[in-house]
Amino acid sequence: EAHLIHYANAAFCRLAGTSQQALTGRPFAEAMPQGDSCLAVLDRVYRTGEAEIHGESGEPDPHSVFRSYAVWPLPDKTGRTAGLAIQVTETEKFHRNANELTEALLLSSVRQHENAEAAENLNGMLRMEITHRRRMEDALRESEARLAKELAAMQSLQRVSTFMIRKGGPDALYQRIMDTAVAMMGSDAASMQVLDEGDARLRLLAWRGFHPDSAKFWQQVSLESESSCGAALRSQRRIVVPDVETCAAMANTQDLEFYRKSGFRAVQSTPLVSRDGRLLGMISTHWRAPHQPANDDLRLFDVLARQAADLVERGLSDEAQARMEEQRQRALAFDEAVMANMSEGLYTTDRHGLVTSMNPAAETLFGWRFEELKGLRMHDMTHHRRPDGSPYPAEECAGLHVLETGEAVIDQEDFFIRKDGSVFPVVYSASPLRDRGAIAGKVVIFHDITERKQASDRERALAGELAHRNRNLLTVIQAIVARTLTDQHTPAENRLALMHRLEALARSQKILESGGFEGAPLAEVIRLELESFTGRYQMAGPDLALNPKAAQTFALLVHELATNATKHGALSNPGGRIAIDWSAEGGDDGGRFKFRWRERGGPPVLPPNRKGFGRVLIEKVAAQEFGAAPRIGFAPEGLSYEIETPLPVVAAGP
Repeated sequence: EAHLIHYANAAFCRLAGTSQQALTGRPFAEAMPQGDSCLAVLDRVYRTGEAEIHGESGEPDPHSVFRSYAVWPLPDKTGRTAGLAIQVTETEKFHRNANELTEALLLSSVRQHENAEAAENLNGMLRMEITHRRRMEDALRESEARLAKELAAMQSLQRVSTFMIRKGGPDALYQRIMDTAVAMMGSDAASMQVLDEGDARLRLLAWRGFHPDSAKFWQQVSLESESSCGAALRSQRRIVVPDVETCAAMANTQDLEFYRKSGFRAVQSTPLVSRDGRLLGMISTHWRAPHQPANDDLRLFDVLARQAADLVERGLSDEAQARMEEQRQRALAFDEAVMANMSEGLYTTDRHGLVTSMNPAAETLFGWRFEELKGLRMHDMTHHRRPDGSPYPAEECAGLHVLETGEAVIDQEDFFIRKDGSVFPVVYSASPLRDRGAIAGKVVIFHDITERKQASDRERALAGELAHRNRNLLTVIQAIVARTLTDQHTPAENRLALMHRLEALARSQKILESGGFEGAPLAEVIRLELESFTGRYQMAGPDLALNPKAAQTFALLVHELATNATKHGALSNPGGRIAIDWSAEGGDDGGRFKFRWRERGGPPVLPPNRKGFGRVLIEKVAAQEFGAAPRIGFAPEGLSYEIETPLPVVAAGP
């Protein structure tokens, strides 16, 4: 209501006869005495939001001062009037001279009869005063026209300001500023550019009145450009070129060619500067005739440049925020894709250990859906007891300690509990989530190591089994060596026999290896030992897989029988033959296994008069391994060998 002064320019200070510091905070009525009608105008503009012009005389005397007030509202961000802008113009009225003239006429009429020459002089003075009056009237009209122009410009600035507050789209605002620039400066064209700080180039945002080729050429302007905006970019101050054709810096440049393309002769470029002093861009106006902008026009144009700078800064901020939001959305989408496709389980909690998110893998491993666990403490649902059923207190949980200490847990082996109550082994890592340095929660990544545990158990079992088999194999080899290396044969014979027996043992190991040491087919054992006698033997019997121990024994047994047949029996002459058959009758528990070897067509058979290692092997070792003594026949027509034992003794397990 008091209309306190917030800011006063130098001209107003001179008019009020005091300093800006003294005026700031004082009521307008104290700084500029006037009548109630002027204050009523101020109140009305504040109330209605409509600009007004008001004229008022100063003191009521013949030499009064006439003041003209131009008042327009200043809106806030909501569009409501927050203050007033007041322009005061003072002119000395011509009444003073008119009164003096009237007085002179009266005096002249009284003294006319006394001094004709004085009357003539008075007429001359009258003509001079009339001329002066006309000049004053012309000056008044010019002042009023200037005031009207400034008022129109300020109203345009006000509309731009209101438009900036109410409208969100920067492109429409850029075009509104272009229209205002052209109208305010009386130019034929205008342009606005933003500074790309990365490469110190001006990028064209909006323009009016450009030839398309010129707009394309000035789409980007570098520091090397000889255009007015290039020069303003280098100097960071306003550049005015009244005539581009006479500008030495532009002579013979491409910029001059494109000025001509658009028909421009004059140009001015004003830097757009942020409120903290940063160069943001450039705003320019162009004329198609040589032109020198007036200082008053440039002063008002600076206000428009201030608004344009605010708009550009806001646009740059919006662009930066949009880029950040886009990057955040891309990162979020990437994280969601990773979480959705990763095989490891992942969940997050708040600082109290309450579940805030879970990925699909965690849902699968736990058997819980995220909606079922959301807001619950994960420890109470999936980690509250140990595999043996004993309680697992929360204070002992390493994962929950992360929320207290802020120290990550890496590759911790533990057990989690599924929804169905089953327990599964895991390896997990837990790291704190922070918000401005404070612990806000944690993220846990885990994977099921059941298969790894099972594989480790299998490896230990296989290692034990392999060690056991190696010990057994070493025992067999030691027995073969001890029985073979005797004084009954020459060293060369002993070496040959030992080599053949070890080769037979090696063949059995090869068969076992191909079967994963689970067993070996009896038919394959026989085939490998007699493969050099193809066509000299026949074999028949069901498919039967021998266990590793029986496979080793049968390999040596068949080897010794074949060796004996080669030296003394059916394989010692071309007409000899061997028939081999076996049977497996009954179930696995009570079944019987029978094996027979019969030779025919060899020389007459005589019982041996001594027992070497071969005889010991086919009799005693077989009896020890199979739990039953073999039956050996030395009939003249050929050797026969039979052994019968419980099926589980020789057969591989299921």
